Amino acid sequence: MKKILFFIICFFSSLSITFAANNIYNINISVYIDEEGNADIEEVWDVKGSDGTEWYKVLSNLGNSKLSNYEVYMDGSPLTYKKWNVNESLIAKKGYYGINKGNELCFGKYDFQRHTFTLKYTLSNFIFNVSDAQVIYFNFIDKLSNVNFDSFSLEISTYYDIPNTLDVWGYGYKGYAYVEDGKIKMSNKKDMDNKYVVLLAKFPLNTYNTDNSYYKFKTFDDVYKTAEKGAKTEFKLPVWSIGLIFIISILIIELLIAFNPKIFLYGSLVVITVFMKTIWPIILIVICEFISRSYNNPKVKYPYLNGKKIKKKTTPYFRDIPCHKDIYLANTLLYLNGFQSNNSNIMGAIFLKWIKEGILEVFNEDKKVKLILKSASSLNDPNELKLYEIISKASQDGILEEKELKKWCKKHPGAYMNVFDSIRINMIKRLTQAGYITLNSKGKSALGEYIYEESLKLYGLKLFLDDFSNINDKEVIALGNWQEYLMFAYLFGNAKKVMKQFKNLYPEIIDDMNKYNISSNAISKISYLSRSTYKIARTRQERINYFSNRTNSRSYRSYSSGGGGRSRSGGGRSSFGGGGGGSR
Repeated sequence: MKKILFFIICFFSSLSITFAANNIYNINISVYIDEEGNADIEEVWDVKGSDGTEWYKVLSNLGNSKLSNYEVYMDGSPLTYKKWNVNESLIAKKGYYGINKGNELCFGKYDFQRHTFTLKYTLSNFIFNVSDAQVIYFNFIDKLSNVNFDSFSLEISTYYDIPNTLDVWGYGYKGYAYVEDGKIKMSNKKDMDNKYVVLLAKFPLNTYNTDNSYYKFKTFDDVYKTAEKGAKTEFKLPVWSIGLIFIISILIIELLIAFNPKIFLYGSLVVITVFMKTIWPIILIVICEFISRSYNNPKVKYPYLNGKKIKKKTTPYFRDIPCHKDIYLANTLLYLNGFQSNNSNIMGAIFLKWIKEGILEVFNEDKKVKLILKSASSLNDPNELKLYEIISKASQDGILEEKELKKWCKKHPGAYMNVFDSIRINMIKRLTQAGYITLNSKGKSALGEYIYEESLKLYGLKLFLDDFSNINDKEVIALGNWQEYLMFAYLFGNAKKVMKQFKNLYPEIIDDMNKYNISSNAISKISYLSRSTYKIARTRQERINYFSNRTNSRSYRSYSSGGGGRSRSGGGRSSFGGGGGGSR
């Protein structure tokens, strides 16, 4: 569940972090060009801000064009013009608009509700001449900063009906550019995040009464090559190189997911951070880590009847072995109370139980620990029999080494995980059938008095084993039960520490431990084997589940055309007019 949640967050982060963002839902642009080639432009922005104080549009590379008649309306009401200061507050800009640095059309956000702002302005010398045509080459919308941009539409009309045969090109977005009903029309069919809108249109000579021209363009072919050169910059690599990079990227992603899905998630967020130049993905990393740690700190699964709670800070020490020395009952109570985070701890306790019963023998050699399987004739528990069978298959010769069990878990993660799940599920069923887990007044499962009393003792023993080396009262524990104490210490996840304390405080039991070849090294190795094999199996199983449910998707690039024109992704940024903008 944890990894699935990680991938869901990663997916939404790849959608440009759409929450808590400034949104431009639509920009609708209407342009009228008079006979002298001047343009009256009206832009309607449907927006909603989340931060910042103003919206703005940059008109850069205007060439011979001059800006005039700039006005702004909000929801149909005119705003007031004033000398613009970008550093003023939201309140100071509320209801005002202005021009910054001579080419930034600015208007205050007013508030963080959804509004419609209408910009009106005139650009002279909108049309320019080349030797064989008259041209519109204009960047109407450049990449907008700090916004999520959904869609745009643009319509250009003039003093005569433009014929459908007129050549028009659209660059920088995926969508349409064509002539219809005597007008040039442009719109997108994909989202507009990080995209821009450039129009190139070729009119016959003498369509407009203007002598405006630019030294860098002599013929229409010069303009066209400049626009196409910009389009091709997005395809610098040969097709075979793009395919090779794609295959290598997929392989790297697959390996990262197989090794550690968290690395894949965090790596993706870091890449997004670099390209988006925003801190939101870093914030997501912190959130993901918090969620991860939350999952690793389980909560109480069921409440107690009558609202009882185990208060950890006031729970007294308990020196005896609770739960009738039943490690399966203790393991389940730890789970139900949220006292443990690792379901694999039971494995170490089972191994110690088998060592005591003569089913398993420890062999120490040069700091290496091997586990030798003996007869399983005394085993009655079905889950223990399954675990015994797994170890037997993994070892092949009945002598289990660490790498052998790890290798088996990689190939059969589901079978390995099922043993530990069944142990807990079966015990919960038994507790329910015995009436220790029942329904409360709200009809939900609740824990009864017996579980409360045993859980209180269990947590008291955990506290005692954590602290007994520091307790002034050196009351002797029942040394004959040292194996049971170690089994429960495995369940608590502190067997290594308890083993060390036993050897220091109660040297009289060392000889008894040596009979079973139970050393600190053996305890440490068994603990590590429990954790590592369970982690391998869980990671592999989650990966199998992820890929079995995943649907393949393809990323493709398409271009659309309509009427007498073409729409291309790309487009030279040396086009006249336009520029950045967005939220500030």
